Order: sequence, then C-alpha cells, then structure tokens
Amino acid sequence: MCPACGKLYGGIHNAPHRGSSSSSKKPPTPKCSFPDVVTIMPKVPPPSIPAQIKPETEQFLKEGDERYSQNDFSGAVEAYTQALAIQSKSGVVYASRAQAYLSWAQSLDMQIPEAEISASPGPEDEEREGNNERRAALKAEALKDAQRATDFEPMWATSWTRVAEALKALLLEETLDANQDEVKQMKVLNGIRAALENAILFTKANVKSSDSRSPG
Repeated sequence: MCPACGKLYGGIHNAPHRGSSSSSKKPPTPKCSFPDVVTIMPKVPPPSIPAQIKPETEQFLKEGDERYSQNDFSGAVEAYTQALAIQSKSGVVYASRAQAYLSWAQSLDMQIPEAEISASPGPEDEEREGNNERRAALKAEALKDAQRATDFEPMWATSWTRVAEALKALLLEETLDANQDEVKQMKVLNGIRAALENAILFTKANVKSSDSRSPG
C-alpha cells in the first residue's frame, strides 16, 4: 500500500515509483513520490520481532528511557544517539529517539501563550519564533528516525506507529503555516492512514504469534 496516496501498489497504483526497475531480476522495494517518508509494505504482513539489542546498547537505551520518563527529552535523545553509535541498525532505538524528538517538540509548543504576543515585536515574540523553528526541525528529525525504524524493522507495528505520529505532528505544522498547501496536507493525511493500517496489520500478526516487543 502506498503511504502517500493510500492505494495498493501494482495494478491500481499506476503512478511511477522511484527505485523500481523492470530490468533487474529482483527490483528494490518501490517508494512513492511522496518525499522519502515511508516504504511500501505488503498488504498481509508476517509477524516480526525486533532484532536483539546488544548489552552495551541496552545500557544507553535504558538511560534514554529513564531521562525520557523525567521529561528530559534532550538528554534522552543524546542517550539514544549514543546507543545508535554502538548499534546503528536498531529499529528499536530509532523508534525510541523518534518518540523523544516528538515529545521534545511538543514541550516547545505552548511555552509562550498567545496572549503574551504584543503589537510590537519583543523578546517574547523572538523566543516564540525561535521555538517554532526549533519545533519544526525536531519533528522533521522524528520523521527521519521513524523512517529509519521501518527500514530496519519493516514488519514491526511500533515502527509504523512512530511514522504516523511524526506525520501527524508535521501536519499540525502545515495547518499553522500561513501558506497552507492543501495537496501536501492530503498526502500527509494519506500517509498517516497507510502507516496506521500497517501498524494495525502487524499488531494483529504479532498477536497471533504471541510475540511482541516495544522500546522502553
């Protein structure tokens, strides 16, 4: 299913996808033209358990979880980054860091109430503008990490849940933009829907196999 348009790939979905090749014996997994957000997944997924976490990675993963529980989101990101320096292909750690980025961005959302904005620019307005830029950047990083989680754990429900959450956060940024792009918003909405569908399918598959795991 194409996360950008919500249609099944092949037959119904005739739009060209980057990465496809008719000459190779085994073409790579196609991607929709929607900017490198999510990969195409099978309609009926098999169950999957995330790859084993190395003991040395586990130390930083636990540290990140502890900092996250204390609302120290920047510290959590730092700890997860250290974990990835040891085990760079861990979908679990990428999913955890994506969540930390999202929570960090959310903590910047309402730091300065709208009522405090004055007619003439002041320190509060400059701080708000800086927060807006930083928040958007954090959400973009969250989406990148969520995508990486699906790269390494493509059949794990949590990976796709993180993609949906990151896209939802970016959709909020789009609705707050004075120059709203309705076409882009529709693509993001379709991406959210497709990611959630994958998450539900993988959850059901894992429940049937009685195996599941989530970071933290």
